[in-house]
Amino acid sequence: MAVSAARPAMHLRAESLPRPSNSFLVSPTVTVRSRLRQRCAVRVVSGEQPPELVGKPVRRVLPTQPEDVPQRQRPPSQSQPKKRQAKAAAAANSQPRHNTLQLSGADVSRARTLSIKGQHSIAGLVQLVQQYTSAGSLDKYNLAAALDRTVQLNKQANRGGDGAAAWAVLRPLSMELLQTFNAQALVALLRAAAHFASYSAGEQKAWQAALKTQRLERLPEVAASNALLSMSTLAAGSEALNTAVDASLVVRLVQRWLQLLPGMLSLHMCQGLYGAACLGYPFSQQELDRITQQALRSGDGRFETATGTQLFRAWSLLDAAWREWDIGRQQSAVAAASKLQPRAVCPGDAAVKEALLRVLSLGPDAQAASQILLSVGQLRFQPPSAITDTLVDVYVRCLEKQQYTINDLNAFLDGCALLGGRLSPAAVESCLEAQPIRCPSLHLHCCLGFGSPPGKHSRLHTFVFVIQFDIKAWQRLAGLAAAGPIGDWSAVSLCRLYEAYMHVQAEHGQAVQLPVQLLQAASAAAHAQEISTQYTTRTFHRRVACELEAACPGEAVEVEQPVGPGGRSGTAALEGWEEGWVQVNLAVPSLRLVVEADGPYQYFRNKPDVAMPTTLARDRLLRSWGWHVISVPFTIPEPHLAEYLKQRLPDQR
Repeated sequence: MAVSAARPAMHLRAESLPRPSNSFLVSPTVTVRSRLRQRCAVRVVSGEQPPELVGKPVRRVLPTQPEDVPQRQRPPSQSQPKKRQAKAAAAANSQPRHNTLQLSGADVSRARTLSIKGQHSIAGLVQLVQQYTSAGSLDKYNLAAALDRTVQLNKQANRGGDGAAAWAVLRPLSMELLQTFNAQALVALLRAAAHFASYSAGEQKAWQAALKTQRLERLPEVAASNALLSMSTLAAGSEALNTAVDASLVVRLVQRWLQLLPGMLSLHMCQGLYGAACLGYPFSQQELDRITQQALRSGDGRFETATGTQLFRAWSLLDAAWREWDIGRQQSAVAAASKLQPRAVCPGDAAVKEALLRVLSLGPDAQAASQILLSVGQLRFQPPSAITDTLVDVYVRCLEKQQYTINDLNAFLDGCALLGGRLSPAAVESCLEAQPIRCPSLHLHCCLGFGSPPGKHSRLHTFVFVIQFDIKAWQRLAGLAAAGPIGDWSAVSLCRLYEAYMHVQAEHGQAVQLPVQLLQAASAAAHAQEISTQYTTRTFHRRVACELEAACPGEAVEVEQPVGPGGRSGTAALEGWEEGWVQVNLAVPSLRLVVEADGPYQYFRNKPDVAMPTTLARDRLLRSWGWHVISVPFTIPEPHLAEYLKQRLPDQR
């Protein structure tokens, strides 16, 4: 019996795992646990009952059930009546649960901000903002996210859709919460205002007052770049907004932006540089070189055609600002507030060429090609002919496909004129037909540049240089000019119209016709511009005048006087406005001699011995009127000025 009773216990197989040979490396705690597992591990054979083990822990393993056997479910407890169960459940729900997630106000605001950023339509975004507003829970963070997301979605829709309607909703809400905004929220508001081009001078002053109370040291690089770019965009679009710009605040923003340059993306770098240059901040040559090198050497992959275009435009603006100071001692309010000495700054020739190649490799569109042509011409940089031809071909192809704007067309023609480019007859015809096709109602006002704000140039003037004084093209455009009222012309456009008229008349004589009243108004505008412009007398000009007086004893030398056809000068030249007149540096009417002391602005920057096309056109016009023209380059050393003039005077005398 003892043997038979012990027989079932043989079916219990207590498996003891073998002790590892390196058990001395195991910690004491792990060793004790391992031994307990070895002693208590019991595996039960299916269908057998384990014996009762007194005082020993047992781990029982249930046998696996086949898949086809239905699982038994425990019936619900019926220990309490239904009414008592419902009462207990209500009492349990009324008590606060300690494991319930309680969200703070900051968490709720953050969740709403994420919900706004996740919207894929402007209509849905506005609906969400209005929902938060009606609930009284809209805060500055939600509103700043809504402004940024609206601008982003509107850009994706090419400024179409519901962007303007969304801005009409967000604009008053932003002004209500303006005093609660931090610096980044304020930048988001200004960026939206610049994008939709809708902001008043009062709103801008309030925005600037709010930003002045913020600590700009915490402003990140993206916000600093966007602030400068947005302020410049608004200032360029409205004279009232330009006057309302706080110069001291701009200086603080630029200084903060300069601190963030290390590690800044090339996109934000070019945006900030362009915005600061538009606002008139005077960079030093060292700062410009640093910004240019970092923008071109950056390997962030963010250098796009728009980035390169902004870089070129910033260069040209800095050069124009120095030219205004150098010629007329005029500087912007921002430059005066910075208390920095104006300096001549310009990018290196290698940097300009590298930027051109980078933009061409990215495949520029019509806007980029036209703006780069204009900026390069304003920089007085003569690029290789292959690069110029490529940019011209890019724009002409876009012109044929109707992928252009009026501003792009004006910039393209101005750039071609400054660089001395010539267009094919087919391209000229496309330029002539461009405006009526796109916008016939504005053809009379935009095609010739009148009715545009100051600074916009007349397309008629640029055609004079681009089409080599084509009389047929002139007659077509002059007919349009005669059809429009004189009051729609700006002063700048009238000046350029008069200059174009003189060049074409010198080429074709009496065949060139303009209405008498329009021609007289153009001459008066040109004379008023010369009177209002205050030129600084350069040392080089004074030296040339002294040498000319010494070389022409007994002859009257006139300084900064107008001259015209037939040897007329001074008042007599102005009275002959129908034939034209030009302001010159030095003139000897008795000898019909004109001497121009040409400074660096009359020559290409990268090729100081090559005159600009406008300089050559000026000399050609004066010679057609019978004047002997001597152009004295600024590169002539002072000791050689007398000899240079004497070698060119005998033929005239």
